[in-house]
Amino acid sequence: GAKSAALYIVDHDTKEMWALSNSGTQMCWPVTTGLVGRAVKERGAEVVPRAREHPAYNGEVDLKTSSTGSSLIVVPILAADRSVLAVLQLTLRRRFV
Repeated sequence: GAKSAALYIVDHDTKEMWALSNSGTQMCWPVTTGLVGRAVKERGAEVVPRAREHPAYNGEVDLKTSSTGSSLIVVPILAADRSVLAVLQLTLRRRFV
């Protein structure tokens, strides 16, 4: 199961992502930042077994949320025209190998 979740709302006009985590932390990042930004660009879901080792990993998110970037699932939420409305990021309780 997931130990934490964050929903990143994409604002294409300002090129920012606004997030609210289940811990109540609010964050704002450029739409190109980290694994979530990669999901926006690629328009695809990704399971990341060792997030800290991934080249797109952004450790600043962990600092703001007190999370440990272990295994993540990152899923973009698409509109009918395939633009990304939001991205759901789940931090998993156990690491996938």
